[in-house]
Amino acid sequence: MQSARALARLAENPVFATLTKPHLLHLFQHSQLHTFQRGDTVFDAGQACNGLHAVLDGCVKVYARASDGHEKVIDVVSRGSTLPGTHPVRTGPHAHHARALGDTAVLVVPHEVLRNELHLHSEMATRLLDDAVRQVHRMMREIETTSLCSAAQRVCDYLLHLPALAEQTEQADALSDALSDGPSDTPGGVSGERVVVLPVSKGVVASLLSITPEHFSRVLRELQTEGLIDMQQRTIRLLAPDRLAQRR
Repeated sequence: MQSARALARLAENPVFATLTKPHLLHLFQHSQLHTFQRGDTVFDAGQACNGLHAVLDGCVKVYARASDGHEKVIDVVSRGSTLPGTHPVRTGPHAHHARALGDTAVLVVPHEVLRNELHLHSEMATRLLDDAVRQVHRMMREIETTSLCSAAQRVCDYLLHLPALAEQTEQADALSDALSDGPSDTPGGVSGERVVVLPVSKGVVASLLSITPEHFSRVLRELQTEGLIDMQQRTIRLLAPDRLAQRR
């Protein structure tokens, strides 16, 4: 990844979005840019965590692994986000494993560099804290849904919170605004049908939702039989978002 492109991607991250270009360049120059291919290890549990990991391109799965080799996906992190567990500004071991799901670029901001920047930029410190809190809240919500919701409810909730394809979203929003007094309150801001794409393989999504791949595929087939979705590999058309929301 070229430096100019990497710097632009770093500016997309909410934690660093308010930094001026000179400060952003200083931060980038004192950090380490790592590139990975699909299946490469970003880090393993027990290894020293030397800094905040910001994903500049690609996708990383963060997971736990049992002694028998069984894996549980904890998070899937893509461009513009930071890897959970790397926020502390003191060096310590990683609690989980991380692996690239495709061609990926990760910038590691050393803790010492991060601490210096936080002293200089109080707003950045607030944004870093907000980022960590968002991740904690999301994981707490995942624990809640895993404990209290059925597999079908979890799948429906996941599908409804996937971003709609940009072009389709714009068309649907324009139609919705033309037919009503304001934008729709339907998840994703889309009224009626919308198209989403699974960002990773079905196996990874299944692990993220704490169900088996077979169960995940079965739920998708049931939703398709009920006329709620139409599925072509990883592209899914939500035919009736309102009805799908009632299944949650």
